[in-house]
Amino acid sequence: GMAWVDVDAGGGGVTVEISSGGEKIKSLTAQPGHTVTRFETRLEGLTAGDVIQVSAVPQSKSSYRLGFKIAFGTPTFAGKRTFDLHDFGAVGDGKTNDLPAIQKAIQAAQGTGGGVIRFDGAKTYYVKGGHCFHMDNTANIKIEGNGARLVLHPAFEFAVIRHSENIQIDGLTVAYDPLPYFQGHIKGYNIAPGNLSMDIEVPDRYAVPKTGKWLSRQFSRSFWLEPGYKRVGSGQHLYLDRVEALDSTGRSLRVYFRHDMGARLQDTKDHHAIELIVPERDFGHRSDNGLGYCYIHDCGRIALSNIRVENYCNMGFLPMDNWGPITFSNIDIQTPHPETELFVGWRDGWHVHANRFGILIEDSVFDGGIMYDDVFSPYLVLPDVAAAAGNTVKLDNGRMTYWHPGDWISFWDTDQMKRLGMARIAAIQPGDPVVLTLDHELDLPGVRYALNEDTYNRDQVVRNCETTPLGKGASVRLRTPIHFQSCKLDNIHFWTYSGENRSRPRNVVFEDTCIWDRLTLNTDNAWTIAFRRCTLDKTILEFENTPKAVVEDVQWTHSQAPIMRLEKASNVYISGNTTRNGQTDLAPWIEKSDDSTVHFEAGAGLEEWDGDR
Repeated sequence: GMAWVDVDAGGGGVTVEISSGGEKIKSLTAQPGHTVTRFETRLEGLTAGDVIQVSAVPQSKSSYRLGFKIAFGTPTFAGKRTFDLHDFGAVGDGKTNDLPAIQKAIQAAQGTGGGVIRFDGAKTYYVKGGHCFHMDNTANIKIEGNGARLVLHPAFEFAVIRHSENIQIDGLTVAYDPLPYFQGHIKGYNIAPGNLSMDIEVPDRYAVPKTGKWLSRQFSRSFWLEPGYKRVGSGQHLYLDRVEALDSTGRSLRVYFRHDMGARLQDTKDHHAIELIVPERDFGHRSDNGLGYCYIHDCGRIALSNIRVENYCNMGFLPMDNWGPITFSNIDIQTPHPETELFVGWRDGWHVHANRFGILIEDSVFDGGIMYDDVFSPYLVLPDVAAAAGNTVKLDNGRMTYWHPGDWISFWDTDQMKRLGMARIAAIQPGDPVVLTLDHELDLPGVRYALNEDTYNRDQVVRNCETTPLGKGASVRLRTPIHFQSCKLDNIHFWTYSGENRSRPRNVVFEDTCIWDRLTLNTDNAWTIAFRRCTLDKTILEFENTPKAVVEDVQWTHSQAPIMRLEKASNVYISGNTTRNGQTDLAPWIEKSDDSTVHFEAGAGLEEWDGDR
């Protein structure tokens, strides 16, 4: 559920409380004079007949506007008919193309108002010629995999779900054949930066690679070991040009790189790189229609559960522009050969954009270092304000397809340092530019960006998840609210920041989470971030231009110095049992600029806080 309250300047504010089953779940007091106060609540363990109560109590004659929305997130299929996939011609021998049978079964279930499509868990199903689960304007479908194996022919996707509701895909192991990449041993460190080339030997576990030129955007990744670790290291992002065979086997290759890759090749050589991971020429780093391995768009009440992903071609899981909750439960992204393979996915893990309700990712294990990048990337693209006068605003260069009347829109300066105003959309006129009519007039001098507060990925939760210490260290870029709960995150570098046409993050929270980083955990230009009851190993917290960072009951378990850096007017509030190797005197281990402040105090809260306060 989501709620918001807009309190007039007079009076003492208004207290909003949410209860369920007679138990208070959450409450806050919205202060007068703030444009709007928002909060989200995830209600779990409800049963039929439970009552959710939202109450508001004004203080000292305050007047206010309040609204709330509640969405049901759990798919249900009671009373739906069961369809056996083999009744529609599926063979399940791992060789016959079973895509036509899958499509027929989905169509049959649609024709009866929904149903459960059942796979034989002992069989392997081969899919070629289209997306495996392609559902558009569909409702009430459950895919019951029962542990079956799916083998997809690239570059089609595992699931493309659009404009749909009450869908669940459960219980499958999924791989591609042929593999969307190959991995080669660098022969005798034969890396020639001046020639823009590298020689590699490809093991028998891969098909003989195709020779010739790659697509213009494809890139490879070199890999070198970090001292003291067997399969952990780093590498360079190397754009490709072409590949040539050096002998008749086709496994001894000379790889050529783009004209501007000389410096990166030299860095790769200087680090004595041992391997090169390369996208397969026709399938790697691409997908049909460019959608992504699991694309969920304009949907609600969608769940994927008990899925093991062994490899994918391009982008991973993309929940984008959804109007209702989306859940990923027990989604393991893991290579079947952990001692040899460095990648599972050729690109990012989760790209989460512009969702109106929470995205939940839980109970999953990721070989995080072997996704190319961005295991998690919640973000929002901001449109530019082309013109603003009275209650009319013209916008361009943004993704506004799923903006609607009633949405709250906030307006910001170029650096997103000051919120200049906020209103709701009264009407929206598509076009170039998009024209908004607001519910009241605003004075917006110096405005640059418009942010739709209703599509801000609020209440995204990652809980009970872990990554493994394998492969090239992956990154995580956080640009909208996200809450990590009870996670173990290894070999991942976090970066919380805004960037051009991206929202300035706020309400990024880590709770009861272990982070092993080997680098700085960077927070740049975020309004708020919190670490509570966390364990940090080989991790330095670095804050720049962060007005409020909360560090509460955090344990550093390494001897590196410093444990924290503050720059550019950052404020960190340290409280509770926060220690470095058991030591409570943290001041000697903190570096800060003169305009930054460390506050040692108890109970620092993390209310949503941004430029109008």
